[in-house]
Amino acid sequence: MANKQKYYPFTVLFLMNFAITFGFGISDTFFSYNFSGILGKGLFLSLAFTFYSVSKIFLMPIVGRLIDKLGSKIVLFGALSCYLAVSIIFIFSHSGILIIFARILQGAASALFRPVMYYMLGFFSKEGKIGKTAGYFDISFYFALASSPFVGGLILEKFGFEGLSVILLCVCIFVFILLLVMPMKITEEEEKTAENTENLGDSETLIFYALLLFIFFKAVCISVLNIYFPIYMKGLGFSVGKIGIAMGAVSAFMTFSLFFTGALADNSARRYLIAFGGFFSSIIFLFVPFETEFSRLLILTALTGAFSAVSQPAVSSILLEYSRSKNSAQTIAAFYTIMGIGFACGPLFAGLLYKYGGIETVLISTGFVGGIASLIFLTLAESAGKCSLSGQKKTLGSM
Repeated sequence: MANKQKYYPFTVLFLMNFAITFGFGISDTFFSYNFSGILGKGLFLSLAFTFYSVSKIFLMPIVGRLIDKLGSKIVLFGALSCYLAVSIIFIFSHSGILIIFARILQGAASALFRPVMYYMLGFFSKEGKIGKTAGYFDISFYFALASSPFVGGLILEKFGFEGLSVILLCVCIFVFILLLVMPMKITEEEEKTAENTENLGDSETLIFYALLLFIFFKAVCISVLNIYFPIYMKGLGFSVGKIGIAMGAVSAFMTFSLFFTGALADNSARRYLIAFGGFFSSIIFLFVPFETEFSRLLILTALTGAFSAVSQPAVSSILLEYSRSKNSAQTIAAFYTIMGIGFACGPLFAGLLYKYGGIETVLISTGFVGGIASLIFLTLAESAGKCSLSGQKKTLGSM
């Protein structure tokens, strides 16, 4: 019974994260295909994507304060309510205005959902096993991300748009049921942690700011590669199917690797794991413009996923420990806000490079940016470690 209670909260969060990522991964993949008839292929379709991003970016900075003030379960209820409303609008609405409104709600839900899930995960993670817990939890996200386009394509082919909409509604109802059976222990944990908040030193704060810098440039690189790597492969004459396989290999290999790399974040120096994974997952793309064979490009994308899995649990561990030590969700909200800004800035940065230097310049520059950002993070984290050692205190990145 004790063992069941130990894993039950994590299982609920895992299933929630997988279901929402899977359901809306399917929806987002085929959004243009499904709603171009209602929205057209011009301004309205563009506005649907723009308002989604804008609502997410504007709400993200205040998410932390909402969680701290209202509590995590209330904010999670708000996020899931928005998701449910979106799924209902997608089924019954034939109005372009309502579809755009649904995208605004989806952006708001997305801004609330990921930070509150990580905040709750921090309370359910055992001391000394945060890396392993974070690694296993991230499997729910990346496995859903990798599988949703494939499954969504099969559903769309067999059952059409109505089939996708019904699946999305069922996912939202399922997650609401999970919310109802979620243990109330989280409220007790929040109160308990509030009484034991630690005063963090300058070294921990420096590591957290270094992490924000790292994740900003990591997000820039991911957004650029998601846009321009398929364009590069299309220019080489590869089919849509092969492009999809190469892109899916990143999430697939990352998912598989997370089974093993989570424990590394609990037993190794996290700063080295972040720098190692970030550096090599970026530097790989310096070689992409010199490869034209599908098998070699597939190996490069697979390695990108594997190296990214080395850094991901270490990043999550530092974020969760820092947030739990401060007893505030604002640190997690700040992390995801910076990440969102990075995703928004990446295409602008790449667009200028593409215009004046071509796609090879985009890929090579992106590799350099990610690699240099990883080295800067390591330099700052090392400085924080030296400050901490002089005070005989372990830092977030020193484990």
